[in-house]
Amino acid sequence: MRNALGDPTAVYYQPDANTHVEAESQATHTNGVLIDLARREVFLDGEPLMLTFKEFELLAHLVENSSRTVGRDELLDSLWSAGDEHPHERTIDVHIRRLRSKLGRLSGTVRTVRGQGYRFFEHPEVVVWAAPEYSI
Repeated sequence: MRNALGDPTAVYYQPDANTHVEAESQATHTNGVLIDLARREVFLDGEPLMLTFKEFELLAHLVENSSRTVGRDELLDSLWSAGDEHPHERTIDVHIRRLRSKLGRLSGTVRTVRGQGYRFFEHPEVVVWAAPEYSI
């Protein structure tokens, strides 16, 4: 298994509740960003980030597709279901800006690829925890 502090794509599986409680307490003492996809929680330097539903969905989609650049159209299709009114493509820019603001000094992990879209870049201070159904 890859080192969680050195590899932001390291995946940890919690086989029982006690392990998850231990992992959660470790998160509150960790510097950097912890993204827990299974519990839909994000921590910055041990403090929970209050992300909106769409901000978390956006971050999760970028993390899950970190090997490539994700275009605005794909993000719009992913974040808004067919029944919802399709927002203007610049709505994604607003959500990205707010997400970066909340990520603070690690905002550079969500980068713009000019003319193509957005991409999640690995950083030694970013750890991603995922449930078994996630593949990163």
